[in-house]
Amino acid sequence: MSYFSKNKFNIFLLFIGVFSLMIVSFSCQTKSKKTEPKESVSSNPQQAILDAKIKNNPTNADAWYERAVFFLDKKNVGKAAEDINQALELDTTQAKYFLVAADIHLITNNSGKCKIALEKCLQIEPNNLDALSKMAELYLFVGQNKTSLNYAGKVLEIDKNQKKVLFLIGMNQKEIGDTGKAIYAFQRAIEIDQNYFDAYIQLGILYGQKKNPLCLEYYRTASTINPTSAEPYYNSGVYFQQKGKTKEAINNYTKATELNPKFKNTWYNLGVIYLTTINDYKVALSYFNKVIELDPNFEQAYYMKGLTYERMNNLSSAESFYTQAMQIKPDYEDAFEALKRLKRSL
Repeated sequence: MSYFSKNKFNIFLLFIGVFSLMIVSFSCQTKSKKTEPKESVSSNPQQAILDAKIKNNPTNADAWYERAVFFLDKKNVGKAAEDINQALELDTTQAKYFLVAADIHLITNNSGKCKIALEKCLQIEPNNLDALSKMAELYLFVGQNKTSLNYAGKVLEIDKNQKKVLFLIGMNQKEIGDTGKAIYAFQRAIEIDQNYFDAYIQLGILYGQKKNPLCLEYYRTASTINPTSAEPYYNSGVYFQQKGKTKEAINNYTKATELNPKFKNTWYNLGVIYLTTINDYKVALSYFNKVIELDPNFEQAYYMKGLTYERMNNLSSAESFYTQAMQIKPDYEDAFEALKRLKRSL
């Protein structure tokens, strides 16, 4: 078993990090019974102008579209959905309306409707770079890498300097397992934008997997670009932990916890170090307790608490925590084997 947790890249969150995840009821295909604007009172001057524009001319599709964009920028996905729905009810010939609809569907994790909206956009404007890019993003999100790369290639045929699409290509190649092509794509993205934080992080991860210390340079650059992010320090900690450099790992993990106290994997990895390398069981337990406090369903933390108690020769507590781990994950093989081991000892 690998005791430290691997850094998992949340593709979905990366591309929609500027928005909050909200569940909304939304359909661009369902007709509303009326297009009369709802009365609203807003303290925001920009919204007040948009409200008045709709009130004065409720059949102006662009006005509904503009307010949808405003609401989306303000992270009010529900209101944005209502407005873009009204815009599409009035006019289905505008590619930009379908792009906003696609954004909302992607945010609300409705990949099927997102795909339909993008297809309709491309029917209107076959070379729309935003729609092609979002198609590449969508297919990456659902794990269809070849299709994603196909759409990304279409974008680069039109504009070879699309940094986000180069990043998408890098992510696809990383998932496929072609590290060389992934590195090349991320480096090309950095050539276009030397402050591309996510590209530096991905290059660090790829070089870290090769146990190449060059990863630390990429993480340092990333931390310079975004000093408030815990990710470069966490990833550096993983590298040092793999290399057996305990002090450096602890220093980086500690910095990561200061920047993001809710990053459970950092606390978990600190617990593993104190259990397996420093043999300070009390401190290890405190870290695993912190993980469980942040995520009561983190089965690995229960397992590691069980292992800690087993090493303390507190077999009854060890059995209890191994059992809890299996209650969360019934096919947890390590916990199952631990329970078998304990039964032989009792």
